[in-house]
Amino acid sequence: MQEIKAFNEQRAEIYWWLSSLFAAELTDDELNKYHSPEIRSFLSGLGENPSLKEPIQVFTESLNRLHVREDAQLELSADFCDLFLKSDKHGALPYASMYIGKSGLLNDQPAQDMADLLAKHSVQ
Repeated sequence: MQEIKAFNEQRAEIYWWLSSLFAAELTDDELNKYHSPEIRSFLSGLGENPSLKEPIQVFTESLNRLHVREDAQLELSADFCDLFLKSDKHGALPYASMYIGKSGLLNDQPAQDMADLLAKHSVQ
């Protein structure tokens, strides 16, 4: 039973990490954490899954290239802006409410539905 609980906790951490990857630009501190032994070990563990081996290898190689750049955070911020902060006609805005809701605006009905669901289950 403990093994299942530990596994589910790890899975929840991975889901949280993936869901937050594109929520905001990485700070210098956050970017530096990607070079820590803990994160590298975490990525290596993910890479043991055959279906994740190649994507993790590509991701790790990208991190290695970033590690030697002095302007890594600035370059990533520019990429983030180019991808996510433009208008909905020229970017991929990371908000479901932009695409699912009727108004095409941030915090449309899908965001409200999620807030209601979280409140219903006392999740803050």
